[in-house]
Amino acid sequence: MKPLKEIIFYYDVVCPFAYAASRLVEGMARRAGARVRWRPVLLGGLYEATEAPQGKDNSATSVMAPARKMVTANDLQIQFQRYRIPFNSPSRNPQKTLNAMRLLAAAPQDQRGPTDVADGDTSMRRELTHALYRAYWVEDQDLTDSKVLEKAARDVGWSISVPEVLNSATTQGSRAAAVLRANTEEAVGRGAFGVPSFWVNDRLYWGLDRFALVESELTGHHVPLFRAAKVPEDAATRPEQTLTIYFDFSSPWTFLGVTQIPALLESLRPLRVRVEWVPILLGAVFKAIGTPVVRSHAVIVRALCAWVQVNVHCHLFSGSIFFSGMMRALI
Repeated sequence: MKPLKEIIFYYDVVCPFAYAASRLVEGMARRAGARVRWRPVLLGGLYEATEAPQGKDNSATSVMAPARKMVTANDLQIQFQRYRIPFNSPSRNPQKTLNAMRLLAAAPQDQRGPTDVADGDTSMRRELTHALYRAYWVEDQDLTDSKVLEKAARDVGWSISVPEVLNSATTQGSRAAAVLRANTEEAVGRGAFGVPSFWVNDRLYWGLDRFALVESELTGHHVPLFRAAKVPEDAATRPEQTLTIYFDFSSPWTFLGVTQIPALLESLRPLRVRVEWVPILLGAVFKAIGTPVVRSHAVIVRALCAWVQVNVHCHLFSGSIFFSGMMRALI
């Protein structure tokens, strides 16, 4: 019997995108015949190690231009609706999740049931992860409250003294802190700068919208992006729709998007779509919304810059797209 392929999933319960990923990663693993390894990290530790501009105690959105912050918030809502994931905006956000993540680091990883791919990873850490994500992003509970953490542990069948686990002076507390620190350092060493991050076949993938690439990496086959809606049955009788594309030749992401337009239009048939191409000056947009108008590697952390280069090439390879080697000059 062949050993199962693995997805190492780096996460912190403070991140809503990582929450969404936690609800989807097991389904992807089943389709690919893989196993998920749940690896809790401290997001603030990733920020600190990679010298992120927001610092270790703030959210990435705290340094975003207002326009980008709004788009990011809207995108998050779209993703939750798209995948039918329960979500209630918490009244306290962001919360300090150091204690919650130490508790997860201390959670037993021994299997408590079948471990084949159909059942997935049944470790207590997995169950506690789901419980804490639910407490934060659905039930609006305060994860800095040790009683909330104790209830979550009790609900998954783990009888534990949370104060003892969180006390670094105890053997158990010291081990939990060391595991969380080691996990975070491992993620940083592999190029992670945020969550959700996935380590598959010695390659890092970051972001909720990279699931198709992760699945392609696991299976060795092209995996199309998830389609949220079907073409309506009355598409042929509907009036022509307009797709407006704003573009600047300097952006590799624009290039990637443009290469996919013919396939998109074909997939929408018999719906009639007229494409409207609108050239813009990307630097002028950056200036208008308050984003620095400089080469991106001067304003993003080195780890993110390196990931962008690899990720663009992953998209190009996945879509069999020709691309001249201008990546370094463009970013």
